[in-house]
Amino acid sequence: MLSQILLFAAATQVTNPQLPDPATPGRGNAALDVTHYHLHLRLEPERRYVTARAILTATLLAPVQRVELDFHNLLEVVATRIDGDEVSWSQGRHKLSLDLPEGYENKQLTAEVEYRGLLPQSPSQGEPVGLIHDGTTLVAYLEPDGAHHFFPCNDHPSDKATYDLEVEVPDGNLVAALGELVEQGAAEHPGYQRFHWRTRIPTATYLVALGAGPYVRLERVVKAAGPDMRAVPIIDYCEARDQERLAKSLSPVAEMLPWFEQQFGPYPFEKYGHVVTRNWVGGMEDQSLTVLGRADARLGDPGLLAHELAHQWFGDWVSPKQWGDVWLNEGWATYAEWLWFQEHDAESAARTLATWRRSTIRLAMRSHPHTLARPDPEALFDPDLVYNKGGMVLVVLDGLLGRERMLRGARAYLAEFGGANANSADFERVMSKAAGVDLKPFFDRWVRGNTIPEFKLEWSSSVVDGGWSTQIRIKQENGHHPMALALRLQGDEEQRIDLQVRVASELVEKEVVTDFHPQQVQLDPDKMLPWYPSTPNENE
Repeated sequence: MLSQILLFAAATQVTNPQLPDPATPGRGNAALDVTHYHLHLRLEPERRYVTARAILTATLLAPVQRVELDFHNLLEVVATRIDGDEVSWSQGRHKLSLDLPEGYENKQLTAEVEYRGLLPQSPSQGEPVGLIHDGTTLVAYLEPDGAHHFFPCNDHPSDKATYDLEVEVPDGNLVAALGELVEQGAAEHPGYQRFHWRTRIPTATYLVALGAGPYVRLERVVKAAGPDMRAVPIIDYCEARDQERLAKSLSPVAEMLPWFEQQFGPYPFEKYGHVVTRNWVGGMEDQSLTVLGRADARLGDPGLLAHELAHQWFGDWVSPKQWGDVWLNEGWATYAEWLWFQEHDAESAARTLATWRRSTIRLAMRSHPHTLARPDPEALFDPDLVYNKGGMVLVVLDGLLGRERMLRGARAYLAEFGGANANSADFERVMSKAAGVDLKPFFDRWVRGNTIPEFKLEWSSSVVDGGWSTQIRIKQENGHHPMALALRLQGDEEQRIDLQVRVASELVEKEVVTDFHPQQVQLDPDKMLPWYPSTPNENE
């Protein structure tokens, strides 16, 4: 037994470098690369029960004597096979081990597991994950490691795979899932309907979309946003009583999707849509099918809709290498909310930015020990940090680079890592190249650090031919934080000039000539970005 443990430990050091992951200890097998899952599920949504067979096509990345899979111990294993031959197995807490036949030398294998049982609703990061049950329906709410709550898998986002989901449900129920529906009809099991969903696009385990229950289906098609793009079907699944309400409340997505395509590039998946649960879950960006709580779905908050849609590019198409990179999911989706509001609802854009600014300042004021690059592994989804500060930092980067270079970098990032995984270092490298500027100082302060800049503003005005010359001096008191800030020179009554100053070094000196006598000079007069004045009321 000891030699086997040491062999597996050595394999993890030389195979998948993303494992083990501090945020999900025990999850994932660094010696295994699963390329395809074929799941045969018979679900009984009202009972929260599953009878299933999972077939995994995989590659062994190191010599091992058993195949270790993540699998919840509440589910009962009935039989296991390797390449069609029955093998012995052992089950522990959240793990299933399949013994390889003696002398097994193949690197490619097919592992098959038959199982059944009551679907667990165990928590991870403080919330229940798995196929969560609301009394009537089941929906996949899996982030960060809930996939193994309903099928055996390598439950870490660094191991993406393709999927076939063949799902049987009692008559009167529908099944929604990731990818495209390739077949629907009567099942061999009497009184059941069969739905076969498929994707050939690599998918992280936590993003496997699945919903089953007495749903109705709402469908519309979004026209292509450009000549190199395609029409995208949007398919929503909800209870019949909500059909009319949700047809209206979710309708903004039909405008959002082509608009985001113009910003980020073509929508990457076969379809989009939503599946609704009565549970209070907000939203979960399952690949090609977002889960929405019923209350939020009926409300149709455009910020939430934009956030979950943007995840299809940021989080789903490009997924984190480790859970410590989760700000690249949540920061981008949060920033996308602001992008949408900025063009479509200026008041909401301002309110949203004010919230993020307060969060970022609050983190700096309390010397928060965790950063975007290193979030707390036990509190991955800290709203102040990975959502609000994540979005705020991207707004600051947007201002520093300008919108054109910001979106050019985003598209380059998506093009290079689409269908795969990335981390903060990858993002920094691609953005630096696309923008034509070294962004290491920016990432050092804003992503790898948790301070915000402290500015000292000094100015004086003098008469010149035809007007006034104002000499402005802006000094950072606590190290260089690259950013751009609005600058306002205010005279009497309506006399005012607004411009932007790029703080590219610790000391910036600037002359502004006006045809009026400036009475006041302000940095960031609308208080949009996170920073301190070096003296109280300096910027008032």
